[in-house]
Amino acid sequence: MSPSLSQIPAMVGRHYQVGKKIGAGSIGIVFEGTDLLNNQRVAIKFESSENNARKLRDEWRTYRMLAASPGIPQAYHFEAEGPHNALVMDLLGPNLDELFNLCGRRFSLKTVCLIVPQMITRMQTIHGKNLVHRGIRLDEFLIGLPGACIPNVIHMIDFGLAKIWRDSKTKQHIPYREGKSPTGVARYMSINTHLGREQSRRDDLETLGHMFMYLLRGDLPWQGIKGATYKEKYEKIGEKKQMVTITELCAGFPKETIIYMNYVRNLSFEETPDYDFLRGLFTKMLKDAGEVDDGVMDWMLPNRGKSREASVVSNIDSQLDIEAAADIPATTEPNPMTPNSPSISSIHSQFTVVDVSQGQFNFDDDANPPWDDLEAVEENPGKNNLSTPFIRDPRYYFEDGNVILRVREVLFKVHASLLRAHSEDFFNKLRPSRQSEEPTAHRDVCDEDNIIISDIQPSQFRNLMKVIYCLPSNNVVLSRPATNDRQAIVGNFDCYLDIAILSRKFAMEDIQQWARKKLNKLLHKSGKVLSEEFDDFYEYIMPDEDNRLGDEDFKPQTMDCVPVASSYPAFRFMEAIHYAKAVSDNTLLYDTLGVLEYYCINPGHKIEFLLSFLRIADLRKTNPSVFGFLFLLILSRGKLAWVEKAFTRDDRTVLFSVQSFLSPLPAAIKEPIVMPLFTRPARANEFARILSENTECKDRCSEEIFLHWEKTFPAGYYHDVNSKEFSVSIKALTTLPLRRFNFTIRLGEVHCKQCSRKVQEQLDQDMQEVFARLAKYYNVCD
Repeated sequence: MSPSLSQIPAMVGRHYQVGKKIGAGSIGIVFEGTDLLNNQRVAIKFESSENNARKLRDEWRTYRMLAASPGIPQAYHFEAEGPHNALVMDLLGPNLDELFNLCGRRFSLKTVCLIVPQMITRMQTIHGKNLVHRGIRLDEFLIGLPGACIPNVIHMIDFGLAKIWRDSKTKQHIPYREGKSPTGVARYMSINTHLGREQSRRDDLETLGHMFMYLLRGDLPWQGIKGATYKEKYEKIGEKKQMVTITELCAGFPKETIIYMNYVRNLSFEETPDYDFLRGLFTKMLKDAGEVDDGVMDWMLPNRGKSREASVVSNIDSQLDIEAAADIPATTEPNPMTPNSPSISSIHSQFTVVDVSQGQFNFDDDANPPWDDLEAVEENPGKNNLSTPFIRDPRYYFEDGNVILRVREVLFKVHASLLRAHSEDFFNKLRPSRQSEEPTAHRDVCDEDNIIISDIQPSQFRNLMKVIYCLPSNNVVLSRPATNDRQAIVGNFDCYLDIAILSRKFAMEDIQQWARKKLNKLLHKSGKVLSEEFDDFYEYIMPDEDNRLGDEDFKPQTMDCVPVASSYPAFRFMEAIHYAKAVSDNTLLYDTLGVLEYYCINPGHKIEFLLSFLRIADLRKTNPSVFGFLFLLILSRGKLAWVEKAFTRDDRTVLFSVQSFLSPLPAAIKEPIVMPLFTRPARANEFARILSENTECKDRCSEEIFLHWEKTFPAGYYHDVNSKEFSVSIKALTTLPLRRFNFTIRLGEVHCKQCSRKVQEQLDQDMQEVFARLAKYYNVCD
C-alpha cells in the first residue's frame, strides 16, 4: 500500500528536503529531493509501514552490501518512523525501457554492443558480492542524469528479489533444488527458472541474453501468450522457450549472439561464468560491424537511430523525464514541436520556469522581490557538467509575444520586445526568417550555428535576465558586502562577471557597459580585502623586471597578444590559457578564459585577474581536461616541458579523462604519490644534504631557507594534508600551487643563488616524480 501524499513529511532525516513527486508504484511513491548539506539532488522513496513492510529495509541493506560499486546507485539514508519507511538514494536518469520506446522499440547492433558489456559487468559485480539478481528487466537499467560527468553509464537498480548464492564466510555454494516457484519476469527469465530449478549466476546471464535479443529484434517469439492463470501463462511461455531453438532466436544477427546463448545455457549450476569472454563477444561484433566505441547511443542521434527518413522536426527531441533509481513505470512526453503535442503548460511542467516578464527570478520562491539582491546562485553539483546529450528539445520558442529560452532544465520567459531592445542582433538570430515581424504564438526553433545557449548554467543566465528586466528602471541593486567578507566579494564579482561575459556573448552593449561599471566600483571598494592574501601569487605570475627568480638565460619571445617585455612566468601562463581556449568547445568557458587573458597582460588589473583565476577553479567540476592541464602547468611553474616529459600522450589523455584531477586517491597509494611534497623531516634532511655541499655558506643559507620553508609550509598544513577527512585533505592540496609559488619567490630572495638553485632543482625533481606516479596511477585505474 502506497502512503498518501498528505502523510509525506517535508524532511527526511536531518538534511534531506522532500521535493516534487516523480513516480509511483504499487507499493510506494518516489520524490525528488535535495541534500541540504551539498545541494545534491536525490531520490526519496516512501512505502507504507503498515503490515510490517520491509521492502525498503531489505533494499537498503542490499545497497549497503554493494556500496561503492561502479554502476550501482548509492543509498544515503533509511528511516522507519511513523506511517512510512523512507529510503534516500542517488537520483538517476531515464531507464532503458523509456529509451527503447524513444527509439521506436528497437536498438541498433552498435548500441546493444555498447550497453550489454556494461550489463555483464553489473552482473559480475553483484555476483562478486555473493548475490544473484533473479529479476532482471529493462527498466532496472538506467543512465545517469542529464549532465553526468560520464554520459551513458548504465546503472542497475532494484534488488528486491536478490538472493545469496554463496556463504560469504565459508564460500559454500547454495544447494541445487527443484520445485521452486518461478521468480522474475516471464518474458526474460531462464528456462531453468521456468522448470522450477534454483537460480544461480547462469540464470542471470541467460535472462540478460533474452533481454538483449529483445532489444535487437524488437520482440521475442513467446510474447503474447495468454493463460487462464499466471501459473498457466508462465508454463506456456516456458514451453515455447524450449521449443524455439537458439538459431531461430538469433536468426539474422551475428553468430556471436548464438555463441553467447549456447554458452550461458550450458553452464552448470555452480560454474563460474567467464565474464571477460562474454564481453569480448560484443567487442568482436562491434568491430566486425565496422563500428567504434565512441559512446554514441541511438537515443543521442537526431533520428533516434531510426533508418526512416527524418521528418521536418526529427531533430527536435522530446524532453526525457528524470527517472528515480526505483522500479517505477515512466512515460516519455511527446515532442512539443510535433502535431498533437501537449500544451505549453504541459511542456513547462517538465522544467523549472522563470518568468522574467513577470519579474520572477528565484527558482524556489517567486514571492521574493526580483531586485532585492543580485547574488551568486550555487549550481547543483550534479549538474555542472557541460555535456547533456539527451536533452535536445527546442532551445527556444515563441509564445504570445514572449520568447521562451531553455537553459538546461530551466525555461526563461521574457517578453520579445524587451529582449529586442537590448540586442537586435541577438533577437534576429532567434528568428532569422521573420526579422521584421512581431512575434506571435508561432513557435520557432534555433539554428545552432547562430545561437548557442546550451553551455550556460541557469544561475548565470538568471543574472543576465534579471538585469534585462530591471535595467530600464535602474532597479538592479547590489547589496554592499561586508568589507572583510571575502566570500561575499568573490560571489558578487562572479555575478557581475557572468553578466559582462554573457552580455558580450549576446551583443548587449548597454548591459555590458553597466556590468563593467559595477565591476570597477566593486573592485575599487573591496579590492584591498583580497590583495594581501594573493600578493605572492600575483607577483609570481607578473613579477617586477628586476625579480626574475634567477632566470638569467631568459629571453622574451614575441606573441601577438603578449608584450615582448612580459615576464617568463606570465608568458608560460599565457600558453596555458591559449591551450585551454584551443581545446575547449564551450563558448562561455572560452569567453571567461579571454577575460583572464586580458587581465593577465594588463598589469593594472591585479584583483580582476585573481578573482577570474579563482573562477577558473570551477573547471575542476565542469571541464576536468582543461583544469588538469592548467593545474599541472601552474604547479610546475609554467614549464610545459615537465608535463610533456613526465606524461606520454596516452597518459595525459587518461589523466584528463578522469572525473577530476583531484579525485580521491586510495589510501594505499596516496602516500607514495603525494607525500614527497609534504614529509617535512625527510625534506629538511634532504635540504641539509644539498646545502652541505657548499661549505662557504651552508649555515647562513640553511637557516634562511629553512625559515622560508617553515613560513610557507607550517606544521598545521601537514596535519591538514594528512587528515583522515578527505575534504580537509583536498582543501589543503588545492592551496599547494599558491604555497609553492610563495616558496619559489622566497628562494629568489636568498642571497646565495647557488643554494637557492639547488633547492629549487630538488623540488623540481620531486614534482617530476609525483607527475610520473600520478600518470602511472591513472593509467592503471582508467
